[in-house]
Amino acid sequence: MENEKGIQFFHLYRKDLINFFKKGVKKKIINVNKIEATWLPISNSCFEHISPGFIKNLFSVYLPNLLFIIFKKPVIKKIESAKPDIIHLNSVVLLPLVQYILESESLKTCKIILHVRELVNLENIFIFKSSLNHISRFVCIDYAVASRIMNSGLEIDQNKLFIQQNPFEAQTKLRPDLNKYFNSEKIIFSIAGVIGKDKGVEFVCESFFKSKIENVELLIIGKINNYATIIQEKYKNNNNIIWTDEIDSLFDSGAFSYINCLIRGENQFCTGRTVYESLFSGGMVLLPGYEKDLQNDYFLKKFSNQVFFYNPRNFESFNFELKKIVKLIKKNGVFNKRIAKSNYDEYAQFFINFYKELQFL
Repeated sequence: MENEKGIQFFHLYRKDLINFFKKGVKKKIINVNKIEATWLPISNSCFEHISPGFIKNLFSVYLPNLLFIIFKKPVIKKIESAKPDIIHLNSVVLLPLVQYILESESLKTCKIILHVRELVNLENIFIFKSSLNHISRFVCIDYAVASRIMNSGLEIDQNKLFIQQNPFEAQTKLRPDLNKYFNSEKIIFSIAGVIGKDKGVEFVCESFFKSKIENVELLIIGKINNYATIIQEKYKNNNNIIWTDEIDSLFDSGAFSYINCLIRGENQFCTGRTVYESLFSGGMVLLPGYEKDLQNDYFLKKFSNQVFFYNPRNFESFNFELKKIVKLIKKNGVFNKRIAKSNYDEYAQFFINFYKELQFL
């Protein structure tokens, strides 16, 4: 919808039995005319993730889907009442909603945007092939996500595919409950996110242990699962490897402004949300991969002075880069003044232009 105020948003966000009062909009960057919560159909089989288990799926997927079926008519009427020109699905989990949009006489001519924030599951995504054929535009959060779609065999028109990274705005004030992790003068390296075998956490711990660099600390931030417990036990006598368990709203907590360097330990090049959270907070990142990976990634290239690479799962290469980063940080000072950045304005302008262009196609 567009009037004298410009583009108007009717923001409909999904109710969640676990986070029932979850806010739909974190920061108002475009004119949001109305915000409502409702039950929406979702599928968590169309993207790659670690299964949260039956109980969590029961409350976050199965029951909400049942409630959507029960309240389907009023939900669709709520969407119809907005008389949208464009419907923006904010995640691939909302793909099941497409069929209901197409069944509505007043909605089936709407242009549909699919915001792809996840690596699609190549085995399961074909279930939604007919729905994907009705997507007007795909917006992917990074090159890895876009590449997965382009190589999926779904025969998606590449002219429909765009890349725009998530909005980031660094938080420089540390949440008081986290002071205990950042009260030393050691150089802080960190792994943050899901602790799984494919994440290379054990490789990073072992390499960190072998390097024997003084005055450094490895902070592992993530839910302590069975796999994490095994690694934790293995390195329990190393006082420089610290486990924090999961930290709620990690980026908003300001922690990344106190982490000197974020590490990824996968067996191939990858970035992800935490990498950019560190970079936008003025920190460095140590990634598996090669210099060519930097040149091929437009968003990462913007932070070239903060990005370091090591040969995946290679201790000698990892150790060499680790020492290089430590030397650089010591030269500049552990608590050197960092430049925090934001891409909110760029993000907002991208979508304002995007919606206007799509509306008149």
